[in-house]
Amino acid sequence: MSEYGHLDFSKLDELVAQKARESEQIVTKYKDFNIYMGKDKIYFEHEHLGEDDSCCVFLENGRIYDYDMCFAIPNEAGQWLSKEGYNVYWDGEFWNYE
Repeated sequence: MSEYGHLDFSKLDELVAQKARESEQIVTKYKDFNIYMGKDKIYFEHEHLGEDDSCCVFLENGRIYDYDMCFAIPNEAGQWLSKEGYNVYWDGEFWNYE
């Protein structure tokens, strides 16, 4: 909370990343990313840059329906998701989900 009693969102991404790491286990690594998986999310965190280059992908019935903590799904994360059969595609500029 800030001094004015309002919520302080400046550390929100950091808290989300910390919770993802604490609640999930590293399932695998792909290129420079550690991949943490849960039943309803997959969290990608860069091995050297940490949460500054991370992305959390949300799942519903095994399909991606949203992502957070990134402007776009990182290239390596999109490659891994595609390789694993998730509903992503390369649109020529960014990885998207169907």
